[in-house]
Amino acid sequence: MSLRTQWVHNVAYVSGVGRFAHLDAKLFTKYHSHNLDRLQQDYEEYSRGKYPYPFGDCPIWAAAEVMSFGRFSRWYEDTRRQVRRAIARHYGIDEKILASLLRHLVRVRNICAHHERLWDRGLQSTFKIPDRLGDDRKASRFFNQQDSHKIYNMLVMVAYLMERINPLAGWPQRLTALLDEHCRLPRSSMGMPPDWAAKLLAACEAAVDS
Repeated sequence: MSLRTQWVHNVAYVSGVGRFAHLDAKLFTKYHSHNLDRLQQDYEEYSRGKYPYPFGDCPIWAAAEVMSFGRFSRWYEDTRRQVRRAIARHYGIDEKILASLLRHLVRVRNICAHHERLWDRGLQSTFKIPDRLGDDRKASRFFNQQDSHKIYNMLVMVAYLMERINPLAGWPQRLTALLDEHCRLPRSSMGMPPDWAAKLLAACEAAVDS
């Protein structure tokens, strides 16, 4: 929800184009026409009885609601770099890191949606490890770069983003409590270093302090 909101705000209003900004090819790169065709198909299927206007009159916030997470990740990646930078800056990360992470989270989301085992899975796709989170210029120390195909690095990034978006949600604390509850699960199978909890919480501090 946060990412979609930031995308809508920056594409529509920071750019100055307005409510139909997703129709303006100048704000996007080479896949705009393809993405727009797919979006129209999704909109026409989804909007029956929900939205009272045709696709050509669909504002960007309604378009963003229709997009699947996978579709949204492709729209973000196809957005012009200046706008992508403004969105990523809100989260204290580089726009290339955010694009890479979104692609990775699409795969993780699909695994979870199909109730597949995730905790010890080796993921074929990875994301770029950030050198900086917020004001912390040595953020790479929070991650396990030797075993990047397991879920630990993803959990660090999600914990950081959740703290950045809503520190009152307590997501990192609930995660560590869940793992403590299932203490028999081998942490190494998740790609976690011995001091994983301290590293994860340190990444969260970078989100709050920046």
